[in-house]
Amino acid sequence: MKKIKKNTENYYIDFLRFIFSFIILFYHSWLFTGNFGNGLFNAGYYGVDFYFIVTGYLMMNSISKKKEGKDTLKSTFQYIYNKIKRLFPSLIVCFLVGIIFAYGRNVLDIRLLLSNRIIGELLQLGIFGYDMTINVSWWYISAMLFVLMFLYPLAKKYKGKYIYYICPLILFITLGLIRKLDININDPLCWTFIFRNGFYKALIFIILGNISFELSKKIQKQKFNKKQKIIITIVETLIYLLLILSMHFDYFGSILMALLFTINIAITFSNQSLTSNLFKSSFWTKLGKFGFYIYLTHMSIRVYLSRHNHYRYRIMLLYFCLISIVVSAFCYFIVEVLFIKLKEKYHRNNC
Repeated sequence: MKKIKKNTENYYIDFLRFIFSFIILFYHSWLFTGNFGNGLFNAGYYGVDFYFIVTGYLMMNSISKKKEGKDTLKSTFQYIYNKIKRLFPSLIVCFLVGIIFAYGRNVLDIRLLLSNRIIGELLQLGIFGYDMTINVSWWYISAMLFVLMFLYPLAKKYKGKYIYYICPLILFITLGLIRKLDININDPLCWTFIFRNGFYKALIFIILGNISFELSKKIQKQKFNKKQKIIITIVETLIYLLLILSMHFDYFGSILMALLFTINIAITFSNQSLTSNLFKSSFWTKLGKFGFYIYLTHMSIRVYLSRHNHYRYRIMLLYFCLISIVVSAFCYFIVEVLFIKLKEKYHRNNC
């Protein structure tokens, strides 16, 4: 009789992905008020920090599973290729849907579809200065991929020195550059020096994610009793609640927000809190993916609704949420259900 493997996965991070995707949506709803600062979660741009830190953590987790001595260039290419391969179906479907919402009747204009603006956004070149008009929030994707191409080979080649020497050095130089050039990393589409500001934001927070991975490993090695785990869970939950509240009321500054995110994500991934027992169902992974589709589609919907902004803010916010949910559900179904089933059928027929 085979033993049933105990599920040790912790899907709390996926639940948080869903939560922060909605916070980012609420943040972008300020447009319907006519003035920045009059909407909900006006510091919701911190939600992207969460995604970058998680990305940095997962980068280090991937490297930790690789065999020593494997070719760095080949390993980096494979890592970036796999990430693009996973993202590609979602990006294509959401991009096509975004064009419809952003351009309406002009969607069949060949000159528009072949313009530098459209091609640049499709190829994720926004971080290098190409205009982004369909899904403006996609700057996150291009910034993430570019920073990973830079950091992954360093972390892979210099495993022992990377966290304790290379990470702090890059962080110190980047923060010094931000201070000297007065770069507002929370305004990611502005252009400073040779990149959009989103690049500097991605670099800082992915590095913090790398550090979070190392911190999480140290927490994992500790032996906590049940009472201590309850305390850890309460602290973890309270910090996340404070972070969410701060995104609306702006309690904390950027430095404290970054520090709290880095520590809390390390705690969550360590599986030392009781949330690891509460979030074991793969349902949370699906919910996290759904949140990602909300992130990918909501800005093109905002473009569409901004042309029909005839109602009070809360009515427009309701439309914004409902349409984003419906469109995201459609994109999720196309990619995660139809595309995956077709892919599995193709593999079965060709095996």
